[in-house]
Amino acid sequence: MEALSMLDEIVQELERQENFTRIKKLLFYACKNYWENDLSIINSCNLQDFLRQLRSTNPTIEQLRFTLERLVETINRKAEYSLVANTILSRVGKLYSNGEGSTEVILVRPHNLYDSAPQTSIVNEIASELEQNPNSVRIKKLMLYMCRNVWENNTQILDGLAFKDLLPELRESYSTLELLNSNLYSTVATLNRPTEYALIAYTIINKVEKLYPDDEEPTAAHSAKIAKSSPAVQQAAKISSAASPQTLKSSPPVGQTTQPLSQQDQSTPSYDPFELRLAIMRYTNPLRAKILLFSALYQQFNPREQDWSEMKNKELDELLFSMFSQCSTINELEFHLHETAKCLEEPDEGAQAAAAIIKSMKSLYKNY
Repeated sequence: MEALSMLDEIVQELERQENFTRIKKLLFYACKNYWENDLSIINSCNLQDFLRQLRSTNPTIEQLRFTLERLVETINRKAEYSLVANTILSRVGKLYSNGEGSTEVILVRPHNLYDSAPQTSIVNEIASELEQNPNSVRIKKLMLYMCRNVWENNTQILDGLAFKDLLPELRESYSTLELLNSNLYSTVATLNRPTEYALIAYTIINKVEKLYPDDEEPTAAHSAKIAKSSPAVQQAAKISSAASPQTLKSSPPVGQTTQPLSQQDQSTPSYDPFELRLAIMRYTNPLRAKILLFSALYQQFNPREQDWSEMKNKELDELLFSMFSQCSTINELEFHLHETAKCLEEPDEGAQAAAAIIKSMKSLYKNY
C-alpha cells in the first residue's frame, strides 16, 4: 500500500508539471521503445504502469539515468527533453530509497539550444537579416511584446535591444513553431494596425522557423518509417489525379504568365503576389493557408512526418502562384481546395483557409 501511495504521489507531482505532455511522451518512449505523437494513444496509457515498468527494468537510479540519457540523445529536441528527463529522475528517484540502489539523483547531462556554433551562427544570420529589414523597428516591437508582454515605443530602448538576444528568448518562450504562430497572430488581431502587423508576423515566422527542428521525434524514426497510404492520403491523391491535362495546367516558371499578355482579358486584375498575400492574411492564418495549399498541390500534410521540412522550403507566394497556375477557373479552385480541406486533420480550419484563399483569388479569374 505504501508503494502504491508513493506512485500516486509521484504521478500527481508529474501531472502538475508544465511540460507534462512531454513527460508522458518520454515515459511512453522509455517503456514502449518507440516514439508516439498521438496524444489519444499516450493518454490511454496508465502512468503508474509506466513508472512500475521503469523501476522494474532499471534496478538502480544510475541505470535509469543512463536509459533516459540514451533516449534523449536520439531526440531532435535534446535541450527540452534533457530537462524532462531530469524532472522524471528527480521524482522517480523516490522509488529507489529501499537500499537497492543509490538514492542520489544524478541528473541527465543538459543540452543548451544556443551554445553550439551552428545554432549561434543561425541566430546571428537571422538577426542580421532582421536588422536590414525596412520594418526592423516594428519587428522588434512585436518580438519584444511576444517575449515580455511589454509594448515599447521608446526608440532609445528599442535601439538598445539586439535581435541576437531577442531570438533565443522568443525560441525559449514558444516551444513549437505552431505555438508561436498561433500566439503571434492572436496578438496581431488585438493591435490597432492588424493588417500591417500581420505582415510583420509573417516575416518573423518566415525567419525564426530555422530555429525550430522539424519535429521532436527520434532522428531515426523517419528513416525507419514505411510510406503509408491512409484513406485521407488516398483521397487527396484522387483529387490530384482527377483533373485532366485540360483542366489542371502544369505550373509555368514563377514570373511567366500563363498566356501571352496580349491575349489576356485586360479587365482581369494582374497577379500581384504582395497584394494577394496581404489579402489572405486579412482572412486567415498564413500557416493554415500554407498547409492547405501544400496538401492540395503535393500530398496531404502530416505534422508527425517529414512534411514540416518540405513545407518550410515552400514560400506562401510560391504555393499561391502554383495553385493559380493549375486551376483554370474559380470553380476548379473551389473544388480543389474544399475537397483537400476535408482530408486534413482539422477540416474546419482547412475549410476556413480555403474560403479565405478563394475570396482573395476570385477577382483574378475572369470566368466565375
